[in-house]
Amino acid sequence: MQQSLNSFLCRFSAFFLVLFLHSFLPAHAQWQPQPNLFTETYLAEQALAVPIDSAEFPEFELVPDVEGSKSPFIAGLLSFVLPGLGEAYAGNFSTGKYSLGIEIGLIAGFVGTTVYANSLETDFQTLARSNAGVSSSQKSDQFWKDISNYESMAAYNEERMQLRDYNGRYSQEDFWDWDTEANRKKYRDLRISSDEAFQATYFILGAMAVNRLFSAINAVRSVRAYNESLSSSASLRITPKVYRSRPFLVDGVGLNLEKSF
Repeated sequence: MQQSLNSFLCRFSAFFLVLFLHSFLPAHAQWQPQPNLFTETYLAEQALAVPIDSAEFPEFELVPDVEGSKSPFIAGLLSFVLPGLGEAYAGNFSTGKYSLGIEIGLIAGFVGTTVYANSLETDFQTLARSNAGVSSSQKSDQFWKDISNYESMAAYNEERMQLRDYNGRYSQEDFWDWDTEANRKKYRDLRISSDEAFQATYFILGAMAVNRLFSAINAVRSVRAYNESLSSSASLRITPKVYRSRPFLVDGVGLNLEKSF
């Protein structure tokens, strides 16, 4: 409040300095006496005087610190934690409820998709152990892909030998040999479905991040609108007015005060 008042006084002093130079140093560089404000002649001229367009002069607005204002940072942070919470803090839950509803749906979708993907992963690994002779589930992702494309470890290693990729061969610890072609294809379908389900969880996480971002932006805007409504209800707007009826001669000055409650 003190800084706003000091800024106003500086700008207002500069305005009157320009006004002084404009009145006492006209274009023709001759001294012109100021009118007597109490003579009948001046009063007659004052009746004909018109105000200069107020757009030529700045408006000053003093906005005091208003109690009850809210923090945009807190609103944005709350929406990052849980979409809709920042809007509720800003008093705008009418729009925040949509962000919250979307978030609940995304969380449910993420949990459900993750459970489904893990279930498919367990199924294809169990099928590999029972129908291909895989000894353990502690294998690399590449291993689970390779056994879906080759009937046996021997067939895979033979191809590596032909390509002279000797380091790419599997050892006996990674042995597999599918009993039927149908089980291998069934395994491959289960593994692909599991991978697609896991990939879907990343898209859901991305959607959750976007939802949080939009909720935070909306919360910050809501807080700013709320704070502006408080400020506008207790502001003082000051507009300078200058009256003149003849060029290079100021007949009078005034102030237009507008108080908002």
